[in-house]
Amino acid sequence: MQIKLMFRPGNPLAIPFNYNYQLQSALYAMLGEVGESDFWHDNGFGEQNVFKGFCFSGLSGKYNTDRENKKLIFDGNVYLEVRSSEFDFIDSFQRSLERHPYIKFFDTRLDVISASLENRHLGSGSLILKADTPVVIHETADDGHTYFFNPDENEFYERICLNAAKKYETITGNQPDDITISAHGDYRKTVTKYKNFYITGYTGEFELETSLKMAEFIYNTGLGEKNSQGFGFVNTAD
Repeated sequence: MQIKLMFRPGNPLAIPFNYNYQLQSALYAMLGEVGESDFWHDNGFGEQNVFKGFCFSGLSGKYNTDRENKKLIFDGNVYLEVRSSEFDFIDSFQRSLERHPYIKFFDTRLDVISASLENRHLGSGSLILKADTPVVIHETADDGHTYFFNPDENEFYERICLNAAKKYETITGNQPDDITISAHGDYRKTVTKYKNFYITGYTGEFELETSLKMAEFIYNTGLGEKNSQGFGFVNTAD
């Protein structure tokens, strides 16, 4: 399920290039308004491998880039989409919007002027997905060093499939169907600062082959890792 939000800032909205953490915090704060932040923030699904079951897009709208100050300056309406495979998450988010139709983002209050609830059905499990936010797959060694896999490596795709299967099994309690994924055209490397860490991911198009239910699950929860931090948000390629 998806909630599409439109905000109208009172003044041009200037934010740093890297805002994932602050936007995630704003979403958790909204869930806190209806007493649901503890589960989605602190617990989630699973024990050793914990999944939150939701993802969110980057902010979109008309903006200019201030490279000197490393900021994006939005002038006009700002858009955000939040998705989840779980009705409880969407219901909590919607109830929060009814009580407090705004989010606190950095030092700005963004009033929600439009919120639409959707439940998109894809129609097929064989499709091209366009990563609107970077897809992340990583491994942390015993010495603490983190390695981020890239689309030139077979393990990148193997781990995406394993992640999606484990995520599905953990959240739904059901056995996942087979998944294959491969690159579809060029990709772009992106390094994002999240709190005090740098996360490497890749945008581009990926070819997905799986069942319809698995495809819709991936669409609603994100592709790859760190979806609740704003990574792996995908759309179907036109």
